Amino acid sequence: PSVSSGVPICIDWIYIEGQPQSLEEYEELRHSRRSLSEMKIPATVRAQMLRKTHSLKEVRLAQKESTKIRNQRKTTVATLDTGIEAAEVVLESAKRKMKRLLARKKRANVNAVCADI
Repeated sequence: PSVSSGVPICIDWIYIEGQPQSLEEYEELRHSRRSLSEMKIPATVRAQMLRKTHSLKEVRLAQKESTKIRNQRKTTVATLDTGIEAAEVVLESAKRKMKRLLARKKRANVNAVCADI
């Protein structure tokens, strides 16, 4: 849900089989692209759109979930900024290296025992 507030809407589409078209032909016929500001839909309008096909309870639940996800993203960004993420990456790397080292030692011991037999 990439919205700064309110309920996100999902854009759905129905695939309609048509005639294949070359890229050049498509580019000639397509309309000009909309700007980002033209694509933004205010939170109140999104809520009104959703109320046409969903219950108030469903819209409120979606808004609550969207707020939860936005807050999780903010926490992730804050964590990245503090360097905690970097420390976790270093720790995970050290754990992997230690496991590989121990596995090599174990294989070497097994090979040494087998060579003695």
